Amino acid sequence: EQSQLEQSTSELPVAVVHVGPHKTGSTTLQQFLVSKENILRTDNYQMFWSGNRKRTSFLAHCFVDKEEPEWYGCSEEVTRQSPMAREHVLATFRSVLDGALDNGQNIIMSSEEFDRLSFDVAAFRSYLVPGFRVHIVIYYRRFYDFIISFYNQLLKHRIIHGDRFQYISFNEWVVNSDNDVIEEVSQMHTYGVYKRFAEYEDFNISILNLHNSSNDQSTLENFFCNHVDNAVNTCEHAKSIGNTMNENGSTDLFFRIFFDSIPDHLPVKPRELIAHWEVIKSKFEGMEEHPLLCPSDETKQRLLELSIQFEKKMTPESWYNSDDGIKTLVEDFENKMNTTKFCVADTKKILETNEWQELKSSIIPVREG
Repeated sequence: EQSQLEQSTSELPVAVVHVGPHKTGSTTLQQFLVSKENILRTDNYQMFWSGNRKRTSFLAHCFVDKEEPEWYGCSEEVTRQSPMAREHVLATFRSVLDGALDNGQNIIMSSEEFDRLSFDVAAFRSYLVPGFRVHIVIYYRRFYDFIISFYNQLLKHRIIHGDRFQYISFNEWVVNSDNDVIEEVSQMHTYGVYKRFAEYEDFNISILNLHNSSNDQSTLENFFCNHVDNAVNTCEHAKSIGNTMNENGSTDLFFRIFFDSIPDHLPVKPRELIAHWEVIKSKFEGMEEHPLLCPSDETKQRLLELSIQFEKKMTPESWYNSDDGIKTLVEDFENKMNTTKFCVADTKKILETNEWQELKSSIIPVREG
């Protein structure tokens, strides 16, 4: 695997920086880091801003342009717009690094916020080099899996619904947006993040392939045993717990997208529809089969081409880049593309069926006049 570490003869301490990206299971790693700090210390590693897995995210945002969407500042304690907040966090960062250098300790940190498009890698690097050997670890998830997970996350936080109350389908998001959504998301994918950090030759960058099922290693075991220098004790502990850590759970949006699209087809307002949530949900889930609206052939082709391109670039020497590996990717892609993972219920067709006529009558309000 590309990510296997080579033994280094350098006497400098190492700074291991896991940079996400988003939607690749970073939460599990961060939970482990916070809960197992005592074990990390036995391997001569310390965390920056220990005790809270989200605090490294605030550090990352000290190097992010505040005009970038979803920028939330450098500190949870100080007003995020305050220059003092940034100065305080960066001074703390410098102090932690200096303390580690004085004591000959390694540093480890993790945040998916390091993947931000405007993240100033050069400024961040200036804090770490030349004192530390910097090892950047990036999780790899296939692009088609990544983009649908990214879309679901935006929906759950109502970031891409614009002035609409309703959720929108994946295909609507890709096709009807003002910008080239697929291109924008590709810049936040593993390969886009890799390119930004690879501009600095003194960074050792390794890729952890989340699809590698050739051995029985959990992702945590793979990370600490193959991607963190000399973390013998932490590696053994990661082996012992396997994949028992909790990750962010996914939310099934299949019904929610159907529900929120009903006002597009019936004379009912969203707030009037809420009272009928349970009966509509029961009716929907009781259907034997749901007619689907799936991404267009053009969208599918573009997603597949980019997914293959990134697979080859991020796994250049592995089975995944072989003919059999690419064949497996294509089969997985095709299996998922015509399911509710990428498709939404065809609301118009469903509401036109005979079995929905009685329910339709009960949810359409009577208007005076």
